[in-house]
Amino acid sequence: MRKSELAGLRWSDVDLVQGRVLVARQLTGGTDPVFIVPKGKRARTIELATETIELLKSHRVQQAALKMRHRQRYRDHGLVFAKPWIPGNRGWKGYGCPLQINNLGDRELNPQIVLAKVPAAGRGV
Repeated sequence: MRKSELAGLRWSDVDLVQGRVLVARQLTGGTDPVFIVPKGKRARTIELATETIELLKSHRVQQAALKMRHRQRYRDHGLVFAKPWIPGNRGWKGYGCPLQINNLGDRELNPQIVLAKVPAAGRGV
């Protein structure tokens, strides 16, 4: 998936029982998200690996707990990947908002890629 598609992915597009993700939109906007059709102009389905399904299940549980804990401030757009709560950060108004696409690779994905020991040539971020 492209970074803009990951940033625009909603839980309603994720079927953890069947192990599929429907890529139906990409994010173009910021705090108030604006979605458009994916680059190929039509939706596509991606099959998920068992490990990915389990990670998404765990992520969903953690995200739901954070939403409940900070429900007064969380801006719920139904996004799978949203700005996290950062203790002590005055920018709480963005909690639950879409991730910034231009920072997605460096700030969000690269630390995970390094932990997973993905070779530099295969990173594509």
